[in-house]
Amino acid sequence: MNNTVIINKELDVLKKDFSDHLKKFKKSIDSGEYFLIGNYSINSIGWTDALRFFIEELQLTHSPLKDLVISSIYKINKSCPLAVPLYFEALTGKDVTLKPSAERIGSKDLVHQFRGFPDDFIRENLDSLLHCLYLAGSAGTVSVESTRDYPTVELIRGYQTLCKISDFFEQYFEGQVINDCKLVIYNGAIIDVSEIHHILQAAYETKQKVIIICSNLSEDVANTLLVNWQQGKTFVIPFLIEDSTETLNEFRDIAMISGDELISRESGLTLSGVKLEEKTSHTFTFSSSNKSLRLVTTPKESKRCLTLRSRILKSMESQSVKDVQDIMRKRFSRMSGRTVELRLNLEESEKGLIQDKSAAFFKYFSLCARQGVAKVKTGYGLEYIPYLEAMKAVKAGEHDAKCIDTIKAVVGIDE
Repeated sequence: MNNTVIINKELDVLKKDFSDHLKKFKKSIDSGEYFLIGNYSINSIGWTDALRFFIEELQLTHSPLKDLVISSIYKINKSCPLAVPLYFEALTGKDVTLKPSAERIGSKDLVHQFRGFPDDFIRENLDSLLHCLYLAGSAGTVSVESTRDYPTVELIRGYQTLCKISDFFEQYFEGQVINDCKLVIYNGAIIDVSEIHHILQAAYETKQKVIIICSNLSEDVANTLLVNWQQGKTFVIPFLIEDSTETLNEFRDIAMISGDELISRESGLTLSGVKLEEKTSHTFTFSSSNKSLRLVTTPKESKRCLTLRSRILKSMESQSVKDVQDIMRKRFSRMSGRTVELRLNLEESEKGLIQDKSAAFFKYFSLCARQGVAKVKTGYGLEYIPYLEAMKAVKAGEHDAKCIDTIKAVVGIDE
């Protein structure tokens, strides 16, 4: 490995080549020259996808200046992908002047911009995307999934747990709404029926519906619960939370949102201390198609969801490991009393790209509502950008341009 110091004319040439590359890349994105080609589809690449393609392009140039620019684009893209064009405007020397304060405009003006937006997916699916925003409301979440059927939009109410129904019940327990149901949360395995005998006895005497969430249970316990349920003696249904990185916080999350106590070694609580008559009743929905359990949240439980969402969001912003971010993002998306699922015909190769485009679109409207807007000329079909995101993008572009201009030497590494 040899290190060389690049200075004077050689450095000037390097800076010029890098500047030319930036301008060429921006022009290519603006004019829609990039496409992702799948087996049966062609998707245009725009500013919502700029980060990954900019990095790919720079890998070909091996410019020592790239880390500065990539770091800034990464931060802006993470916060608001549609503000990235402003960064390039400022970085390439364009004068971008913003008003000293944010403007407030109607949603119709924001929506109108996207009617001619130079992104095929967003433009062609605009009505569906807007319908999802309307259904989700300010506290809901939207997810985009693939389907082999016709595209659909579905509003799903309640907190989506990661609980799976016991294998013993799977082929018998149909999709349904479970009203007036008590919840027992146990972070542990139930091995012997005697551990929950008093719960079964109380459920039998009062005809009380009960859901038990645990990490595992023996075949003897599962079979006893199944036989009692089939005979109409009790309605005590076991759901399991399997041990994985994704379910690491699931027991605590369910306990916090439901308001029920978490029984575990750490808490010092035991199954023997459970008193059904003192527990709060809940409403659950069970989907037979994906075998999932949802807690239909009350206003009080929805408020707890929002509190937990805020905590997760703060943790996500300080997290730099992508795998951990992905887990936290999935966890965050379930912290809602309303989830809107947009199902589209997507190839596996384009699924990530389409999800990124959709996320950028939804985030844009959310940020505009919270921050107000800055009226700008991005050259990319948008007149308005969330105000704080526009300020950050412009300042970062101007700062990086000055830094590159003042660099007197760089170290080139040849392997």
